[in-house]
Order: sequence, then C-alpha cells, then structure tokens
Amino acid sequence: DNTTAIKRKAAVIIENMAKLVDNPLDAAPFLPSLLPGLEKVANEVADPECRSVAARAAKELNRVANEGQTVPPKKADLAVVAAALKELIAARNPSVAGDAVFAATLSYVASLSATLQDTKIFDFDEWNGVAVTPYLATFMGEEDAEAVTRAYLARAVEEAEREAAANAPIEE
Repeated sequence: DNTTAIKRKAAVIIENMAKLVDNPLDAAPFLPSLLPGLEKVANEVADPECRSVAARAAKELNRVANEGQTVPPKKADLAVVAAALKELIAARNPSVAGDAVFAATLSYVASLSATLQDTKIFDFDEWNGVAVTPYLATFMGEEDAEAVTRAYLARAVEEAEREAAANAPIEE
C-alpha cells in the first residue's frame, strides 16, 4: 500500500531528525503535532514493519520531549528588558528616552531583544543588522544605536552565562 510506505518513510525521517536535535526546546513546538500521528500509526497500521518504525520514532520523540521538560526555559522579562534599554538610551541621548513616539519603538525593540535572549541568539550581527540597531538609529543616530545595542547585548550575554552556570550540573 502506497500510504503505508509514505507513513513509514515519514516515521523514519521524524526519528532521524529527532536524533539530530541538540536542544530539546527546539523540537518542543513540533511535538504536539507529531506525537499523536506517530502513535496512531504505531497502533493502527496493518504493516508490522511500519508499526515498529513508527513506534521507534515515537520513542525517540518522547525522549526528546522528556529532556526538554527537565529544564524549563527562563523567559526574559519584557519590562526589565525595556527598562534596561531605556536606561542605556538615556545615558547616550536623554531627549529620546522620554519621547512619547519613541515609546512604541522601544516596546517593539524590547520584545525583539527579549526574543533573541530567549532563543539564545547572541550574534552581534543579528542584533545590529536587523533586530535592534535599525529601529533605534531612526531616533538617535547609527553610532549611538550601535553602542546601545552592544551594551545591552553584553548584559544579555552576561545574564545567560550566569544562568548557565547556575543550571550547570555540579561535578564531584
């Protein structure tokens, strides 16, 4: 049956991709979509080989899911991120920090920054090129915007390192 072969191939692909997952949190959004389908195939398909492949894939996905539950991700607090950015901006350009029009941009930049922190993206080019600096530069100039981006990124990296050290297993 052609559909059985497709289901088997899909299960093989899912299993192989699950084995390649470095960070279980990366796979978490896909688990609710994949697991029920795999379990259904593992229990209902007539072909025993297809059932066993689907069961192996489901087992691998469950392993990834269980690893992802051990350490819940810490989310950056949007209000804290916005306050830190506002403080850095005020130090370089006080008039911008109090601007009502800038407040909406600051809120957006804070949400972008928090998302980058949450996903552990600390590449300066990401922050500077597309996420933070272009929005700030509209209000405060390219040089000041880049300086604020660098300063906040340094804080974010430091915070991530502290968090990683606190969550690191203790070697005896």
